[in-house]
Amino acid sequence: ATVSVLYCRHVDVAMPPKEVFLEPDVGSPCLFFIDNDDEKHGWTQGTVQSWDGKIASCKAKDPSNPVAKWETGKVYDKLKAESVYCVTNAEVLDEDVHDLLNLTVLHDSTLLHVLRKRFINNYVYTNVGAITVALNPFTYEIPWYKEDQMPKYLSEGERIENNIPHSWAVAHNTYWEMRTGASEKADQCVLVSGESGAGKTEAAKIVMKYLAALSCKSGSDAQKQAALSVGSKINTSSNPLECFGNASTVRNPNSSRFGKWMCVKFSSDGFLVGAQITKYLLEKSRIVTAAADERVYHAFYVLAKANNKSNWGISSERDYNNTKAGGRFYTNKTKDGGIDESIGEFNTSQAFDDVSNSLLELDVSPEVVNSVWSVVAGVMNIENVVFESDGGEGSVISAGTKQWLDKCIQSWGIRDPEELKKEMVTKKLEVNKEISIVPLNPFMAKDARSALSKAIYDHEFTWIIETCNKTLDVESDGNWIGLLDIFGFENFKVNSFEQLCINLANETLQLHYNKYIFEKDQMECKAENIDVSNVEFPDNAPCCRMITQSILTELDSTCSLGSGTDDDFLSKVTDQCQDAYKDFFLRRPLDRTSFTIHHYAADVSYEVEGFLEKNKDTLRPEMKRIMRDSTDPFIASLLPSPDEDDSKKMTVGGYFKSQVADLMELIESTNPHWIRCIKAHPQGGRLNFEGVHTLKQLSSSGVLGTVKIRKAGYPVRIKFDRFTQRYSIISPNAADPASILKEAGLETKDAQVGTSRVFLKSEAYVDLEKLRKQKLEVYNAIVLAHCRAYLAIMDVKGRVLEKNKSVVDGLREQVKKELKEKEAQLLEQQKAAAEAEKAKLEAERQALAAVAEGLANIGNEADISNKAIVDQEQREWDNMFESFNDEIILIEEAIIEREERELRERLEREAAEQKRIDDAATLIQSTFRGYHTREQILMELTERARSQLEFDLDANMFRQHMLLTTLDVNRLKMEADYLAACRSKAIADEVCLIYHYFYFALRDPFPFLLLHNIARTFL
Repeated sequence: ATVSVLYCRHVDVAMPPKEVFLEPDVGSPCLFFIDNDDEKHGWTQGTVQSWDGKIASCKAKDPSNPVAKWETGKVYDKLKAESVYCVTNAEVLDEDVHDLLNLTVLHDSTLLHVLRKRFINNYVYTNVGAITVALNPFTYEIPWYKEDQMPKYLSEGERIENNIPHSWAVAHNTYWEMRTGASEKADQCVLVSGESGAGKTEAAKIVMKYLAALSCKSGSDAQKQAALSVGSKINTSSNPLECFGNASTVRNPNSSRFGKWMCVKFSSDGFLVGAQITKYLLEKSRIVTAAADERVYHAFYVLAKANNKSNWGISSERDYNNTKAGGRFYTNKTKDGGIDESIGEFNTSQAFDDVSNSLLELDVSPEVVNSVWSVVAGVMNIENVVFESDGGEGSVISAGTKQWLDKCIQSWGIRDPEELKKEMVTKKLEVNKEISIVPLNPFMAKDARSALSKAIYDHEFTWIIETCNKTLDVESDGNWIGLLDIFGFENFKVNSFEQLCINLANETLQLHYNKYIFEKDQMECKAENIDVSNVEFPDNAPCCRMITQSILTELDSTCSLGSGTDDDFLSKVTDQCQDAYKDFFLRRPLDRTSFTIHHYAADVSYEVEGFLEKNKDTLRPEMKRIMRDSTDPFIASLLPSPDEDDSKKMTVGGYFKSQVADLMELIESTNPHWIRCIKAHPQGGRLNFEGVHTLKQLSSSGVLGTVKIRKAGYPVRIKFDRFTQRYSIISPNAADPASILKEAGLETKDAQVGTSRVFLKSEAYVDLEKLRKQKLEVYNAIVLAHCRAYLAIMDVKGRVLEKNKSVVDGLREQVKKELKEKEAQLLEQQKAAAEAEKAKLEAERQALAAVAEGLANIGNEADISNKAIVDQEQREWDNMFESFNDEIILIEEAIIEREERELRERLEREAAEQKRIDDAATLIQSTFRGYHTREQILMELTERARSQLEFDLDANMFRQHMLLTTLDVNRLKMEADYLAACRSKAIADEVCLIYHYFYFALRDPFPFLLLHNIARTFL
């Protein structure tokens, strides 16, 4: 089983192609594209301010970004339609998901918008289907990404389900798919990519560290210790590999300049046991020179900083042509005002000691370590040699630079210095088996010198890799994990043969990615019962075939001709590709030295000058013999024997093409996973985000390719409930999404209904939004009309109430007065009744008192023996009096309570009557809103009467009957009685409406009490 971590780098690409856009609508939320000399925000949230059919203006609005570099509220003018992506559903801008493929609308703008929001909120990992996008946060202090969170991931099962996206999650899922065979292919492949400074090295370390921790999660102490020992050796090997294979660029101070495949092996129990490294295409031009503000390989600067550099005859790094070519030196002012250049990565004497010690730990002898640095010293010295014209067609070594050649001869242990000097300014040419010596001009002599430097350094680097393999590589009965560190897509101002090879590798990887993602997307669609038989994915296979079968093949063919030139190659390639690959190849009439290829990420123009020489990359046999005769055994062993048949040797392009083919065969036998590292801003830094820069990386890394594949199918995928809620306005009677799509007139090729989502083409989504907008405009007009009518009615009602205020106030005062009078009468009556009851009780009490007095007299006369009986009777009478008094109090309280209840009920009835009057007025006013003439109202009443009367009534008779020219109370009463006989409540309602109409239309005095009586009588 195989797990491969592929590790790439990416650079600038072109803008994405035009999409299907909603026409900008003034006031609607949108995402608009900002890319000018001062601002590179990319897709920015805002609102449309104006639109004239071609050009729009938008106001920026992005409160989610506390460190936004643009001013919120700023208006951007002169925006073309394709630069404005309108969003009719504002919820789209509020979405925040862990997997961007779950967005409702899948578009470059929505992807960038969500990534920006998550980045500002310190969520730097986001999934895009099978891809995990990792934005470099330039900090280790985000709480949920610290190492103390790793146990949460390690504790999960065979898949990460309860934690947020992370490189740990990718490593976890990959490891368990490898161990359990959960995928169709047991071998796994993780691709880590990104431009210089995007954090891919750190991402790869995170993956490796997690895999090591996961593999050691269980097992004996001996197994765990053995795995840790292997990890330590891998770390040790990285030191010399980075020193000799990495360099400082404008984007990254420690950029890998070669392709490295590290195969990390596991036992059958899943424990780390070893590793094997394969090299791809070392950037040889960086051995002898560097672009502006860049550096050659670290090894040259490390040797120049060594404390014992004099052992190799090396002085300051500023004294050598290759180390000062880019003009980039790490310096720092000391306290005493001096210059300290011992700063920066791989730029100190300590770095020299660390690399040397690492080689010793890899079982390299001290003598060989010394020889390794001798090779580096020789390259530095020989690159200082300058050639001058000898006055004819040849050249000679400049006298002022011979000292450098002498130092190189000493470093490399050259036995015959004169032979080397001769081979640097001449070459042997064999014609008809006769050998002649041909002088080299200064330019050709310089190339011969640099060819030797490149060859010896390249072979030494190959030796370092082989040395690492001897220490790390073991036989294993289990699985392995690979790490591919290779250049990403490149597009510079001047692109040459190296960029063509690099972009071929990326183009081929993208082809594999497209096929895999497309197949996975089809599986998702089929799971939803979506027909995808007519869907085609973006296919860049013709571009790969064009480079491998036409361009590189023709380059090899031209190289095999002794007289072939770069111009011959360009002419032949144009003839082969101009028509056969017209969609991918372009050579403009004025392009005499270049051709353009339409790559998946951008259009790249390649200058053919030097193509043949770079492809041959041949070192003359005489040079090989000189180097193999070195007195230093290590240096003598680096170059291959000159006796090998050069005709059978593969060219650089041919060899790299075969390597790419082998690599893809390996990758295609695995189940792939991806981590795309993004540098959110060219300058890096905490929370710095530049949209254009980020979008270009998303394109070159294949993330936007995922969007293109989705757009080839059904990019808009909406859950049933959200779809029905949003688009039911199109068909109010529709009960399901299928009915809505049918009502909208969308065919199967434009939209389909799955088991849980509605799948839409971009064009279908735009059509649905337009149709919804049209329906909203109709309903908005209706609502607006009702609102205006309501406002007019309320205005009229206000004037009516103001006009009748005195009448209403008088009526209210009269009602209050009557209530008070009746209340007073009731109280007087109740008081009189209470007084009468009290008088009656008093009379009874007096009678009882008289009886008691008589009994007292009798008691005085009676015998003393009867006194007890009299006392008993007295007590009984006293109790009776007390009972009478309590009963009187209860009767008074009951009377008061009944009076209060009757008063409350009367007040409630009066309030209810008042409410009925108000309701009647409201009903009258609302019925005829929008009618402005008397004839309109009467015509409407006639139609209503026809449909509501229970007996036939001639329309003319009814109209004459209703035409009232004066307000006669008796006449109105007669009309009310007449229509009441119809036994129709609706007609009775109309009577009130007619009365009310006359009041408003004719502005005649209207008796309020009459309206009150009519409402009480008929409503």
